[in-house]
Parts: sequence; C-alpha cells; structure tokens
Amino acid sequence: SSVKMDLVKLFSFHFNFFRFFGICIHTPLMSWRVKFFAISSSIFGIVYTTIFPLIVYLVNKPSRGIEIITFTEGIGLFVTHFIVNVETLCTRNQQLNFWVIVDKIEKQYTTKELEGIKRNYVSCRKMFDQKMWILLAISIGIEIILLYILLTHRYSREQVIEDVPTWSVYIFSVMVGKVRHLSHLLVIDILKIHLEIFNNSLVEFKENLKAFDHEALIGKLNSVKFRHTLLWELGRNINDCYQWSQLSNICINFLQFTSICYYIYFHVAIGSYELITRNYYIFLHRLIFNFLMAIIFLFQQLLYYSYQ
Repeated sequence: SSVKMDLVKLFSFHFNFFRFFGICIHTPLMSWRVKFFAISSSIFGIVYTTIFPLIVYLVNKPSRGIEIITFTEGIGLFVTHFIVNVETLCTRNQQLNFWVIVDKIEKQYTTKELEGIKRNYVSCRKMFDQKMWILLAISIGIEIILLYILLTHRYSREQVIEDVPTWSVYIFSVMVGKVRHLSHLLVIDILKIHLEIFNNSLVEFKENLKAFDHEALIGKLNSVKFRHTLLWELGRNINDCYQWSQLSNICINFLQFTSICYYIYFHVAIGSYELITRNYYIFLHRLIFNFLMAIIFLFQQLLYYSYQ
C-alpha cells in the first residue's frame, strides 16, 4: 500500500471520532458504511442546530442581561456547529484533493525520505494523541466544573449562567467546536511533516551544491520548485476546507471569554452587595470560580492556537 494509505489507516480512529460529531471527514477508499455515517452525522447536526435554538428561546425566554448574554453565546455555538456541518459536507471534494496532493508530494521523495516519513507519521500520531487528550481533558474539565456549579445552585435564588437543561443542549455544540479545532490540528501536523522534510532536503541540497553539474542542478531546482508548489497547494487546500468554520470558532471563543468576564463584572459591580449581605462565602466562591474559569478558558484557547 502507498504511504498515503498507511497515513489514512494510522488516523482512522481519529477520523471516525471527528465524524461522530458531524464533521464529515472524507478520505480515500471509504466504505459506504463510513460515508453513510459521516454524511448522516452532519445532517443530524444541521437539523439539531436548526431546531434547538428555537426550543431554547421558547423555554428560557431571555429578558435580563445575563440571560440575553447566555442566549447570544448559545446562538453563537449553534451557528458554529451549523457552519462546521455544512462546510464539511460542501468540501468533500476538497478533502479528497488533500490526499491527492499528499500522494503527489510523497512521489517526489527519495527512498531514504520515504522510509523516514513512515517513522514521522507514527511519531505524529503519538504527539497528536497527547495534544488531543490534553485539550479534551481541559475542555471536559471546564464543563464538569460548570455542571457542578449549576447543580449546586439549581434550586437557589442566585443568578447562574444557565440552567442544567440548557447546558445539556449547548454541550454538544461546544464539543463540536473543540473537535473541529482538533481536526484542524491534525491536518496542520501532516503539513508540518512535509515542510520539515522539504526544509531538510534544501539544507542537504545546499551542502552538496558543488557536486551537481549544470544539467543536474537545473533538474534539482525544478524539483525543488515543484515540491514547493505542491506544499503551497496543500496549505491552500487546508485553508479552503477550514476557513468559515474556524473563523466562526474564533469568534465564538472570543464571545465565550468576554461573557465570562461580563459575568465576573456582574457579580462584582451589580450583585456583590446583595450577595455579601446574604452570604459572603457564596459570593467569594462564585467570584473565585469565575475568575479561574476565565483563566483556564484563556489558557485552553492559547493551547489550541499555539499548536496551530
């Protein structure tokens, strides 16, 4: 089998994990069952994000400041979820073209480079697994803490960010956004492998420049130019497949962080006196919690984008 197909098999678990969240990943030689699973998951996500915003509005009927902020944030999550599903459905051909370009790049490699790239793919799998589990652990940890707070204050009069049923509706869209980040990280890591090999080949070419005669030098330069063009096409292909969903993802990440900051401001500037007179411990507990949530959330987003 080709190195490209070895790469597809190596990350088959990850691709199916992405498909579970409605990210319609397409790879070469997909079975009809996998295609059905990928497309049906995306369609389910589109239906989900079409129906539930209306249900959430009719049930909660937001009218106050924090309620409106929370509902707006929820709409942003649904919009991002919707865009991810639609974009991955509409870019199936571009996704397959990604693997065509990877195959063309691999055909330019020497035997020594092909042997090395197999080891690089295995190392990439191990490193990506570490990134994926760390980022998912942080994301799930944030949601568990939030769920604990919601359950703790479920029957109290204290204003909370949202109720448990609303949280349970939002959580799926939240995870879709996180998983979309991870799928982007994966293709970026694959691109980085080929960029590293290309850069190493340039260093080796520079060191042995005097060993080439005129014709061999022209042939080598043409090969370098062609490989560079393929890498540029691979990068452009990734941008085409992720441009709208990741733009929406970044916007909702910013909105989530600013809404947490607004919630801290709400308790300090508006609700602080009432909370202090009623229960100083509750006020301090919620203030510290929201501050830590803001810091953890910011750290999480920095991790996502630093990996890219």
